[in-house]
Amino acid sequence: MVCMKSHIRERIKSARLHSGYTQEKLGELIGISKSAVSMWETTNPDKWTRPTLDNLKALSRITGAPLDWMLDDDAEI
Repeated sequence: MVCMKSHIRERIKSARLHSGYTQEKLGELIGISKSAVSMWETTNPDKWTRPTLDNLKALSRITGAPLDWMLDDDAEI
């Protein structure tokens, strides 16, 4: 397995996919829109938004991905 540094958007998407959630379902569970989740994961810098800490905590709780992994700019995926 090759490990490489990842952006937070990639870690969010990885946690979501690993948990088997669609963007719509994850948004529903967090209490936000599908488009908000989509903007967290986008590679388009003009549309990208960073989730709030509260949303990252919810994401961690829902997917089981460690919060420190989500926040670590040097995290490996």
